[in-house]
Amino acid sequence: MATSYGSPPIVTAGLIYYIDGYNSKTIATGSTAVNDLQNTYNGTMTGNMFFADNCWNFTDGYIDNGTVNVPAFTEFTLDMWVQVTDKTTNKTFLDWGYEGTNNGILFYQHSGAPGNFRALIYNQDGTVLYGDVANSAAIVNDTWVNIGFKWSATSNQLEGLRNGEYTGTTITAAGTSVEGGSANFKIGDSSFPPMVGKIATCRIYNRVLSDAEVLQNYNALKGRFE
Repeated sequence: MATSYGSPPIVTAGLIYYIDGYNSKTIATGSTAVNDLQNTYNGTMTGNMFFADNCWNFTDGYIDNGTVNVPAFTEFTLDMWVQVTDKTTNKTFLDWGYEGTNNGILFYQHSGAPGNFRALIYNQDGTVLYGDVANSAAIVNDTWVNIGFKWSATSNQLEGLRNGEYTGTTITAAGTSVEGGSANFKIGDSSFPPMVGKIATCRIYNRVLSDAEVLQNYNALKGRFE
């Protein structure tokens, strides 16, 4: 299943959220509205941030998608293009339910291991699955990188992705499904320090993408950032 968002096209099977700074349907010139291309989770630029050169620039702001229901995912894949200015400090890429309620999903740059990125999943059975899902070379200052992670309750594993490949760094723990419920959904902000840098795209899937699909998504957009 495919769309004309990129060439080759991105994967759309299971895609539930997609913002793309290169797509005028996501954001219009001069607007603060950020429209989900899947027409589900529309947001607004809030705080100290701006949009320029086909990406969102963050210093102390975020994309606020409002208080929405966190689906009780049993599988999940997140895929983003980001650029940070300082890899040594915590920076939030995505927070769906962590801030305030401590449930759902958090994805951030981890200051404890500069250059690493970390994912955190709250499970309905009360367990918390988290850890660094890439090595210290994953993020380089002022350089665009395609990062994200996958999680499956069946395998009980969380694994990072970087530039079209899964990292091979897996975190294993018991789990059933993401602890859902009504919660804040933000790009670039949480109770951790906010994002400082740029985000050009963000995609969320309600399933685990295959190796070939992760590579397809990377190849679809990498020409923008080379």
